Amino acid sequence: MSKSVAAGRGFVTSADIVVASTIIFFNFLSVFFNFVTLIVIYRIRTFHNSFGAFCAARSISECVIGVIFCFMVSPMILKQPTAVPQSLLVVIALVVNYLSVICLVSHFTLSVNRFVAIYFPVRNSLFTRGKTVAMILLMLLTAFLLHLLYLVDSCSLLAFSLQLYSFVNTDCALIHSEDSLLADVIMNHFNRVVSVLFVAVDLLILAKIVAWLLKHMKSNRNTQVKRDIRFFVQVTLNIRTGLLSAYFRL
Repeated sequence: MSKSVAAGRGFVTSADIVVASTIIFFNFLSVFFNFVTLIVIYRIRTFHNSFGAFCAARSISECVIGVIFCFMVSPMILKQPTAVPQSLLVVIALVVNYLSVICLVSHFTLSVNRFVAIYFPVRNSLFTRGKTVAMILLMLLTAFLLHLLYLVDSCSLLAFSLQLYSFVNTDCALIHSEDSLLADVIMNHFNRVVSVLFVAVDLLILAKIVAWLLKHMKSNRNTQVKRDIRFFVQVTLNIRTGLLSAYFRL
């Protein structure tokens, strides 16, 4: 992709204003709600477990992405500078994509965590503190290794385009077909597989919870019903975000 497309066009259009305003609005909401989530996780001991840790990892990643788009990307879209270094746009793309992978894998680990808690409650020792830390470190390492693929072929490097409002490949990628960009192919397949997997797992969890709710409501076991409702809300929210992730990656 031409450097001129990645950098600004030198003047601002009405579309730039609309796009930048939309980005600021939604990412500000994302930062706010994820920050609230982090406060809740910190202050409520119920979430001082593996579920809370995975939620925190996802929320921190989403907060950082929101800050980048609110305070770095949006102002540049509104100014459309032509002299912006392409290296800066590349770094923005890599950081955002790295954090996006962490968010995606966090969704999956949350799904697995709920799946074990629902289907195999006596085996929930799988998510001890040590194992949870190891899973989070593995998650960070996986995202890092995936992004090393961009160093295999510099043409696969992404940059954020201030004119197209999306990620584009750098200049020399023009000589390749899209299917020959190793990093893009592997990253896209990874995102699709993980998205489909955790949505499928969440649907299985949801089916189990609904069955439990129907059973326990008849037997008036209020404590169990409240627990199931809490799980129902958690999984439903996870499916909502999961479906959005899967939609944008398929």
